[in-house]
Formats: sequence, C-alpha cells, structure tokens
Amino acid sequence: MASTRLFSLLAFSAAGTLAAQSLTTTVVTSTPAPNEVVSVTTACSATCPSTDNSGNALIQTFSCGNTCLFCRWNWPGGNHFAQYDTNSGAVTSPIGVAANPLRAAVTCATSTSTSIIYPSRTTAVATSTPTPGEIVSTTKTCSSICPPTDNSGNALIETFSCGNNCLFCRWNWPGGNHFAQYYVDTGAVFSPIGVAANPNTAAVACTTAAVTSFLPSSSSTSSSASPTASIANGWHTAIPCATDTPSRILTNPYITTSNTNTPLSCTQKCFSLGFTYAGVENGNECYCGAGLVSNVSVANVADCNTPCAGDTTITCGAGWRMQVYNTTLTPPANVVPSGWRPYGTTGCSQDSASRVFANAVSAGDVLASTNTPAACMSYCAKLGYSMSGVEYASECYCGKAWTNGTPPADIPASSCNMACSGAPGITCGGPLAIQIYVSS
Repeated sequence: MASTRLFSLLAFSAAGTLAAQSLTTTVVTSTPAPNEVVSVTTACSATCPSTDNSGNALIQTFSCGNTCLFCRWNWPGGNHFAQYDTNSGAVTSPIGVAANPLRAAVTCATSTSTSIIYPSRTTAVATSTPTPGEIVSTTKTCSSICPPTDNSGNALIETFSCGNNCLFCRWNWPGGNHFAQYYVDTGAVFSPIGVAANPNTAAVACTTAAVTSFLPSSSSTSSSASPTASIANGWHTAIPCATDTPSRILTNPYITTSNTNTPLSCTQKCFSLGFTYAGVENGNECYCGAGLVSNVSVANVADCNTPCAGDTTITCGAGWRMQVYNTTLTPPANVVPSGWRPYGTTGCSQDSASRVFANAVSAGDVLASTNTPAACMSYCAKLGYSMSGVEYASECYCGKAWTNGTPPADIPASSCNMACSGAPGITCGGPLAIQIYVSS
C-alpha cells in the first residue's frame, strides 16, 4: 500500500498565536477514509493509550507541533493515523459524519486548541518535502480555490481538501513539485515569521472563514550535513528517520554498500532492480525492499546525521538509523512490453523437464545475470517467438506452442518466488515453476 503524506493540522491556540513546529514524521501507511476523523471539539490529547477502545495495539505516535499527538493503532483493514480530540473524556463525531467505532476515548491533558484531520486524497503524496519554513502563513484566512497557474506561470497539477473548505495546491515548480496551502489577506500571500516569502507562491482570493494553519518544516540536525537531498524522480520520503533492526525494516531486503552512496543513487539503484522501497543508512549503505515490516519505530530526524559517502553535505541515516523512501511507480524491469500479457490465472505455471513450450529455445548465458520478465519477452520477440517464460531466477525460455498441445496447469503464485537475476525486486519463477507471457 502506497504511503501517503499527512499534512499537518489546524493549530490555533486560545490566545490566537501560531503554533508552527516541525513534525517528527509526516507519513501514514494508509489513507484515512473520507472525513474519517474531523473533530469539532476544542480540546486535544497529549497522550496515546496503549490500545484503542476496540483493543487494537498502539504502534506509532508523533507530535502535531502543539503538544497534541497523532496516534496510530493496528486497525483491521489498514493502519491509520488519527488525532483524538476530547470533550469531557469522549470522542465527538465530526459534523455530518458518523463516529468511527474504532476511535479511542482519551483523556485531555493539554490547553485548549482546535485540530482537524484532513480527508482522503486522490493521490499519494507530494514528490518533495517543503523546505524548512517554506510556507507558514501568519494570516488567518485561507483559500478554497487553486488558480491554474501560480504567479510565476507554473501549472497547477493537483489539489486536495484540508477538511475545512481550504485547499492544498501543487504546482509544477522548478526543482520539485511541492504541496502548499496558501493563506491570503487582502489578496496577498504573507511571509511566515522570520522567513522570506517564497517567490513561487500565488496570490489567491480568500473565500472561506478565518482559520490558522501551517505546513510542517523539516527538523534540523546537529550534523553539518543536511537531511534534505535529491532522490529519484517519482520517489518521496516515506520515513525521514527510522530505527533499523538486525532483521531489517524493509521486506525482502537487498543490501549494497558504496563509496558513492546518496539518497539519489540508492533510490535510482533500487528502482532499476525492481524495488519500490529504498533506504540509506550509516553513510555508505543502500537498502532496497518491497515494503516495510509492521511496527516500524520512527526515530528523531536529528538521529539520521551521518554524512553520505558520496556527498558529505547531505545525510545518509546513521548506525541503525535509516532514511526511508518509496515510490508508487512501476519499476521498468516489471513493465510488460506492449502487445504482451501474463498467462494464466495465478501468473505461475507448472513446468517440467520436457518444458511447457514445444521446441523451447533457451536464452542461456545471454540473460543468465540480467534476466527479468521484460528482458525475456524482448529476447523472445527478437527471435520471432510469441511465448516467453522466466524460471528459476536466471532462466528464459521461448516458444510458439504448448508441448503436445496441452497448456500448463496453474500453480500457486507463491511457487514463483525466486528473485530475478537481473532485478531482485521482482520474481522470475521458481524450481519447475514458470511465469509465462504471451503476445497478442
């Protein structure tokens, strides 16, 4: 499940001051259901109980920047973050939305404030993190519209609702696409306190009631290196800093070390190998994986303070501390070429010593170290074959018809579990288990 970024909350104290601070993490593992938790109470919680009121275990917390906490419990159907606002010790339903039965009633231990969880979005996340203090408005009015271009002419490419009739807008900015919510006062965008106004912000008309909000800033680090770094196109930060374990927090981990290691080189390498998760650790270590294990512990961003082996001006985790990245893009090694399609209902078929293809041709040493489904299909197509199959990690077979005219039997997909020799992030069959592709 693709990761989604939860952009911060409304944090306006009773005294009317802005409580804009960095978050220790900005990631959720699943998207909350539309309007899942939008509290209308005026008191929030600084504690997360060890279980919610359905007995589901607490697995992660992070600060909202106003002494309130977001809590994540292990809910059936997906782990969700939720901030629980209380009034007399009870969780109140949002306006027009039924109370979620899995919400926990928690004790309020903080000063009065107002908070909102934003509803679901149609896409995963922004492709880059706003720079520290980039857009933190001191005004109290927000916009419910996003103009088609910002005031530098950059095109609008996405919007999503904040849950309070305001919108976050994403324009195609040079150097990376950023989400930003624009607050206006008499038609102008105000600078955040002590930070110059971003020249790419748009002056938009205010059409909603007054509120106060902020975007989280990246946390600082004691190292001379910065945690902000370029990553491969289409990738984003999943966890700014996580605690790694001896068994590793990435599933199906593939590990390399390099004197040129950076977040960019690591994400590019992992993507080329068919992985959708990557992490840098201890300066020179690059980890690739298919996902995250459960119960990942989020560390303080300042803990990821080891300079990268390939660029000492940026950080690459630390000892047992990993900066984690992921993408929802399909790795090129896993893209089925045009005109081809997987065969069978499970994607895995039973092979035999006599082979499923009549007069099968093997790629042999040609693809022994670079085998992938896409590479095998390309090899077979060049030889004029309409069937291809990958097996036992490094084997590629081509054919035009079934042996004895009998199609192979489907077997469980789990039988095709061997990593491809050319892209260990994807599978290439197993022992006498073949992934077959046929051309139209």
